[in-house]
Amino acid sequence: MKRCLALILSFYCYQFIVAQSPPTQPNTGPGGSEYQHSGITIYDYGTNQNGDGFWLYEPDSPKPDSANVVVFIHGLGQTNPKVYGKFIKHLVQKGNIVIYPRYQKDLFSNASTFSDSCGKGIQRAMDTLNTTGHVVPRWENYFILGHSVGGILTANMTMNHANYYIYKPKTAFSMQPGGVQGILLPDYSAFPSEVKYLVAVGDNDAIVGTQTGEFLFNNTTSVPTSHKNLIKHFADNHGTPAITATITSLWAMTAFLTMEKITLP
Repeated sequence: MKRCLALILSFYCYQFIVAQSPPTQPNTGPGGSEYQHSGITIYDYGTNQNGDGFWLYEPDSPKPDSANVVVFIHGLGQTNPKVYGKFIKHLVQKGNIVIYPRYQKDLFSNASTFSDSCGKGIQRAMDTLNTTGHVVPRWENYFILGHSVGGILTANMTMNHANYYIYKPKTAFSMQPGGVQGILLPDYSAFPSEVKYLVAVGDNDAIVGTQTGEFLFNNTTSVPTSHKNLIKHFADNHGTPAITATITSLWAMTAFLTMEKITLP
């Protein structure tokens, strides 16, 4: 009898585990579906540019008087922002201006040019936003994030912001950084101590791994531990769909597990 009861309980526990699924998007909060704006104004300075172009995305409907700014640095070869469409749309409809610099013309671009091209693209975008007709940027609340190669460039842009004539960000986020050689700097001790810094890596990421992210976290020695954090994302195959921890999983999870493309003009 006891054995039968144990088997029954085990069966129901198994059914419960298998039935689990990731949570849906919340209604409120930073990741919530409660949006302040229903429209997006797009300025395309990137489609035909040679590695120093950019796109601007500004909240609209209603158009705000001013907005915080997010610089979104793409991964290797992702020169078309459509691949991050849902992510960008979420940020803009929450009330942020998004700058999407294009730091490479194509996959044949030399990696040694990425940092300079990225810096120039951001500088041009900032100059454009400071002209009339755009939503007024609140540069005191300005944030840089980057995915894959863009995660390394996030650290480079933040540390060398003065060299690229761009504003110093308030916070920076390197999301699964890595991917190519030639842009990771040997020393990040000059990373601004007051900038809050977040690094995220995937435990079973076979493309960029965790080494670059751990290097960035450990070598931004001027930033106190109260101002930075390293998050390691682990895979979990309980439930459906399974949660992976690869180069795309964190980005996809942040974008609510969907791909929604923004149509460019």
